[in-house]
Amino acid sequence: MIAFEVQGKTVTFTGDATAPAGVQALSNNDVRSPQKMLTNAGTVAVFVGWGETSDAAKANAILPTGTPRYGYYLLPSTQVVITAPPEAYFTGISASAAIVYITPGKGL
Repeated sequence: MIAFEVQGKTVTFTGDATAPAGVQALSNNDVRSPQKMLTNAGTVAVFVGWGETSDAAKANAILPTGTPRYGYYLLPSTQVVITAPPEAYFTGISASAAIVYITPGKGL
């Protein structure tokens, strides 16, 4: 894991069989941070979809079986730093309830 400079407030969603409304992890002081730290606090994997709107994020929170999707497969009890559009919305699906935390910032 690389060092990470937090640049805004952490937001959360609970992934489940149906993706909830998307959330935005925005940076403080109008800093356009394209990097986010995703933390899966659950015991099941979550497919995290992202998009320009909450609805677009929900549409992408589907396991890609033939159609490519904007998203990340987040294993249980893991943390990753990803790059996505600064104002993207995030949501996800999983086999059972799993809390995912998203923090805006910059990997160092």
